[in-house]
Amino acid sequence: MWVALGLLVTHPTWGTTALPVLARLYVRAKDVAGLPAADRPAFRTTHARAVELVRWAVSCLASWGKGRPEQLLHPLAAPETPWRGRMV
Repeated sequence: MWVALGLLVTHPTWGTTALPVLARLYVRAKDVAGLPAADRPAFRTTHARAVELVRWAVSCLASWGKGRPEQLLHPLAAPETPWRGRMV
């Protein structure tokens, strides 16, 4: 099973959909023991994996907004307002 983080977007024709951003594979505790030691991941619950993904997203948002946080936060606070930025 995969634990995934997605970005919800709305398209005029296709409606609302989720674009996958990051995913982590969940392996059940009883299956971890059967894997070879070299390939054995540390066991984490699905909730722990989800928290890991959210922390990753928060760190990305924090680092992207360091220079000019209003460029990041304005579109999130008022999505109906068109925002024009410079493409780098």
